[in-house]
Amino acid sequence: MSILPSKQKLIQILGSNDFFFWEYYGEGVLGKIQAWIFRSRIKVLVRFLRKMRLNPRIILDVGCGPMFISYALTSYETSEYIGVDIMSADRLKKYKDAMNNIGCKRLQVVRASAEQLPFRKCIFDFVLSLDVLEHLSKPKQAVMEIHRVIKSNGLVAISLPLENLAQKLLRIGFTFMKISGGFYS
Repeated sequence: MSILPSKQKLIQILGSNDFFFWEYYGEGVLGKIQAWIFRSRIKVLVRFLRKMRLNPRIILDVGCGPMFISYALTSYETSEYIGVDIMSADRLKKYKDAMNNIGCKRLQVVRASAEQLPFRKCIFDFVLSLDVLEHLSKPKQAVMEIHRVIKSNGLVAISLPLENLAQKLLRIGFTFMKISGGFYS
């Protein structure tokens, strides 16, 4: 099974100019590097869960964005994926509907802040937050919220961007591409 849905299927559903296509399905040199970074994280998570024979029942993705990662994480038949993000409700619904359309049926999405998760204590088996904390004004509060909602025997996966010279140069290149509108070529 592929870790991400087919780009062609998503284009049929979302249209061809969605920002997240560039991050996950990038073209050109910088786009391919960006896509490799995003896909590598997903592969590591899936391999780890399989190697450890972990089968999380309820997964929370804090800062879920388009929820493309739900495609890989809901491949476990018993997993329910809940995404949380602050993007507009209509965009979240658009991505949820797209993922439902390609087969991710055990998927929910909630518009909420990472610093104030709207869930009871100790209900998630697995919580992930990929490249989110660095964007928050109160990252410590978000980590405390993740700690509050994870079960005592649960697993948390958090990633932050690298800040070495190569990463900084790539970020500058990505910024220029965003400014120039060159996401898709």
